[in-house]
Amino acid sequence: MEPEQIINFVRDRLEDESIDAFEICFLGTEHLAVEARDGQVESFSSALLEGVAIRAVKDQRIGWASSTDLSDTALLGLVSAALANVKEVASSEESVIPKPSRKGSKQAQLKISEKEGKPLKDIPELQKIAVALELERVAKATDPRIVRVRQPLYEESIRRVVIYNSHGVRQNASRQIVSCEVRAIAQSNNVSESGYDFSFSPRFEDLDIEGTAVRAARRSLALLGASPLPTGRYDVVFEPRPAASLLRLLAPSFFADNVQRKKSAIAEKKGKSVYHSLVTIIDDGLLPDGYGSFPFDDEGVPRRKVVLVRDGVIFNWLYDTQRAAREGKLSTGSSFRPSIHKLPSISVSNCYIKSGDSQPAALFSMIKNGFLVTDIMGLHTANPVTGDFSLGAEGFCLDGGQKGRPVRGVIVAGNVHELFGKVAGVGTDLKFIGNYGAPSILVSDIQVSGAS
Repeated sequence: MEPEQIINFVRDRLEDESIDAFEICFLGTEHLAVEARDGQVESFSSALLEGVAIRAVKDQRIGWASSTDLSDTALLGLVSAALANVKEVASSEESVIPKPSRKGSKQAQLKISEKEGKPLKDIPELQKIAVALELERVAKATDPRIVRVRQPLYEESIRRVVIYNSHGVRQNASRQIVSCEVRAIAQSNNVSESGYDFSFSPRFEDLDIEGTAVRAARRSLALLGASPLPTGRYDVVFEPRPAASLLRLLAPSFFADNVQRKKSAIAEKKGKSVYHSLVTIIDDGLLPDGYGSFPFDDEGVPRRKVVLVRDGVIFNWLYDTQRAAREGKLSTGSSFRPSIHKLPSISVSNCYIKSGDSQPAALFSMIKNGFLVTDIMGLHTANPVTGDFSLGAEGFCLDGGQKGRPVRGVIVAGNVHELFGKVAGVGTDLKFIGNYGAPSILVSDIQVSGAS
């Protein structure tokens, strides 16, 4: 059955039940991945995952069930399971599902103002295989010192979401995204260094294949001969990729569920100036060409732009319908289902630090003795509640405003909230790494552990 037929089949059964409200969500994802090795296809995988989830509400109790079996028998069982689960959960003021954004009307569906690409189904598989092969070829051809290329990978995903609920929400949309990534290994004097790069686009024809491969190769070449910095406190410029990783660590502090459970270090600081006035952080679900852009969230609430930090002041949290109901507010359209078998939860769409007015070279010139961080490692070891981190880092010395010798084998440590309070410059070079984006940022007085 088509998604609309599945929705109608389940809807007809639920409407016969004595419940207060219900929601039906169809989620379908088509995924393809190609990896090359030594001029050949190392792996090729293609998958279609489809499923339906139901939420049913009765007497402030919400029951949930999901299934990837879309047969009539399985769907009948799905309805029964959701209704049975209603009886097993405690009542809660959060047992709600969204209503249309305007009374008496169907939920508004916004559009993303971006150029449409050629449908991925119309692009031959040989062209997609060629992307992975080209990543490897270009990276190797960049310089004779590139001795290996790892993970020259092409991926594509088409995500379709159909949502129907008894309050009048009707949403149906799909969107495609393609990406490529590669890691190049450079070697000189029996010493090896690696460099990684990643690109994405909603349009296959706009994917930056050559640029991705060349940047990865040049990163590895530039790090040859790297050694640690002396341990000390430095003014540090974080390039866009590591700056975006720091934002990834910061973002959960703005999720309303973490705020309400006191699992956010800034839970009591809304309306207060916490970060430097140069820092403005935005989450925009309708960002043109954004990795996480979609017309509505996974509860059917229209996506929008949400300012989380404005000029250093905590301005807003990200809400889904349940957490918004707890405070008598409206959802910010920030609900996401990682799979049909998981309940929707709060997440970012396209979260980024707003660009400043300083060119990267101007940030360098503000430092007499500092450190340019081009990559950080070990983000999973950071504490998302307190924001404390101790991360491996690599990059270059900054001496008199100039990029100097390469650096690796050092640890950058601190607290992410304090770090964004010590920002002394924000670049113009905003770049997205998946759902998170940042320009280069200059941060003063960071602890760096390296050579004794």
